[in-house]
Amino acid sequence: RLIIKQVEPSDEDLDGDGLPDDWEIEHFGSVEAQGLGGDPDEDGASNRAENENGTDPNEKDTDQDGIDDGLEIAAGLDPLADDAGDDPDFDELTNQQEIENGTSPFNEDTDGDELLDGEEVANGTDPTRKDADEDLDADGISNRTEILIDGTLANNPDTDGDGRDDGVDYTYFLDGPDPADA
Repeated sequence: RLIIKQVEPSDEDLDGDGLPDDWEIEHFGSVEAQGLGGDPDEDGASNRAENENGTDPNEKDTDQDGIDDGLEIAAGLDPLADDAGDDPDFDELTNQQEIENGTSPFNEDTDGDELLDGEEVANGTDPTRKDADEDLDADGISNRTEILIDGTLANNPDTDGDGRDDGVDYTYFLDGPDPADA
């Protein structure tokens, strides 16, 4: 005689590993296959994080937006929403670019040097290090001045290609670098 008993889903954790048994069975086929700290899809999110965030522990990028779940969770993004192209801090970097550059999607100036992360990336300075007062291209003008005031590139000592460093153009020519000077 076969007796079938219908069991309601529950959050029980009979094996005591910190993960709901139903969730483990759904994703791994048994309660013994994985533990709390496991990461079978190698996306940087533990099984605990995947469970807490509703992501698939067997899929690196649950929302298929190009950013692994673990990176999205660590950055405070929504691993269930296609938000890779969003720019919540309006710093001219998408969430994908923020992850690639090690910057915060929710802080327009990750390093606090008064230059937007996007401006720093575009000019070759480091948006994770206070380098605004340095002179990346050694042309005599600080990175901050080149990016915010001068209109020259912080990673090119001769922005207009006239054979003179931007520092010379800036110091001796009030109108700054001019490509027509070349």
